Amino acid sequence: MRATLELTFAEGAGARPLVLMTPPSDGTFAARYIAARYARRGIHAAVIVQEDDVFLDPALDAAGVERKLRASVVAARTVLAALSRRADVDASRVTYFGISAGGIFGAVLLAVEPRVARAALVFPGGDLPALILASDDGGVRDYRESWFARGFSRGALREALAREVKTDPLLLARHVDPARVLVFLSDEDTTVPIEGGLALRDALGKPETWILSGNHETAGFCFGFVLGRADDFLLGESR
Repeated sequence: MRATLELTFAEGAGARPLVLMTPPSDGTFAARYIAARYARRGIHAAVIVQEDDVFLDPALDAAGVERKLRASVVAARTVLAALSRRADVDASRVTYFGISAGGIFGAVLLAVEPRVARAALVFPGGDLPALILASDDGGVRDYRESWFARGFSRGALREALAREVKTDPLLLARHVDPARVLVFLSDEDTTVPIEGGLALRDALGKPETWILSGNHETAGFCFGFVLGRADDFLLGESR
């Protein structure tokens, strides 16, 4: 996995909270905006920018998908381990903010990284084999079609992914305290189908969840509300 770490430090003395984001490549601009927004509020921000345009490269087999997921986890944990040692970072107030693919990854990271105290997950989902078979995202569709072009059926693709992909938020959710999670779903989402989002919500122990009206794009009109609730949850002393 090729990625670049971008840091936006808050001004002022003393240890400050830190928020981590790992956006998909097409969400980098939004993550940079959110990072600057948090920095203005006195919170350091770290963004891991994926250099690959498409996470699900059609050339990847199922084992390759798992390797790439694990590499993303290693990269995020390495970043947090390094930043948590800084004198200007309050290691007890490290949080995560993830949207779409970043929300999916955030659920995985919560399960394996105790440094993350809380996470806000926007439009996440679980059961990656089902998501890959159902999503109408262009990159996911291309990945799926590449398998079909090689003669694999939908069932064979799902079986291969289920056999190899273990870094799946649905499989790891039982290791997450629901008090550490805030979830936002969109009721007409077909990019990260809401069925996967609801399944993940249940597997996480039914944390605080808001279901927004609209699909993966139009629910963005609620983003001011999402940011406000995320601020309260990630940075407040109580839920």
